[in-house]
Amino acid sequence: MKSPPRSRSDSLESLSIDDRATPDAAHGESAMVEALQRRIQDQFASLLGMTFRGASTEHVVAEMVVEGRHCRSEDVMHGGAMMAFADTLGGAVSILNLPGDTRWTTVESKTNFTAVALRGSRIVGECVPLDRGRRTLVLQTRITTEGG
Repeated sequence: MKSPPRSRSDSLESLSIDDRATPDAAHGESAMVEALQRRIQDQFASLLGMTFRGASTEHVVAEMVVEGRHCRSEDVMHGGAMMAFADTLGGAVSILNLPGDTRWTTVESKTNFTAVALRGSRIVGECVPLDRGRRTLVLQTRITTEGG
């Protein structure tokens, strides 16, 4: 049984694929950033305190400050909080690349942690599509501290 289309109260619904793909289109990248920020306002992702900084069909960039609520012992960011940040970036790329009435979910996620983010640091994440298939998107997300 096919799920009914979800309704969207944010302005992303009004963006056509052509508008989304072109940063200088009538709606522009800043409108996409604002729409994504509004979209997470009352959702789980809002608990992270993340802020979108760039958005197009080719990439989404966001940042957040690591606070005590994001940490495990020793003021180190919890891996689950970092993965939630990455998954939210992937969801944003999906929103911008799929038709407005499409439902989606993360089907697989692989994470390599090569460094820690400490309490008080600012992390920056960028998610880009590597492959756009008929039924799936393959995305890559890189998260760094503000200094790299």
